Amino acid sequence: MNSLNHYAYGAVAKWFYEGILGINSAVAGFRQIDINPQFNQRLNQASGSYNTPHGEVSVAWTINQGQLDMQVTLPKNSRGNFVLGQIKHGSLMINGEKVDVEQGLLNQEPDDYQITGTVIY
Repeated sequence: MNSLNHYAYGAVAKWFYEGILGINSAVAGFRQIDINPQFNQRLNQASGSYNTPHGEVSVAWTINQGQLDMQVTLPKNSRGNFVLGQIKHGSLMINGEKVDVEQGLLNQEPDDYQITGTVIY
């Protein structure tokens, strides 16, 4: 039997949106969404989206000379947590405003976000 609906294919697809893009459900039903991308030196850009019961979550990021430029869209009726442990302390900006890594990253409202900072590998 030659099935293209095998779990092995789904596992790879899941790794793309959960690992590379960092889109994870923090609670059942995607009411709370963690954005926690896995940055590394071998990959300098990624983009994609995931359809949740509340709408589409999208993430697009590029890294150029160690500088992250990331766009995130959180759908209505959801909240987002930006988990960005690989960003250098003091370099993080969200929508043009400096943000402390320990503060201001949790329970973000549905909106479009522009995130920049220096990546630590």
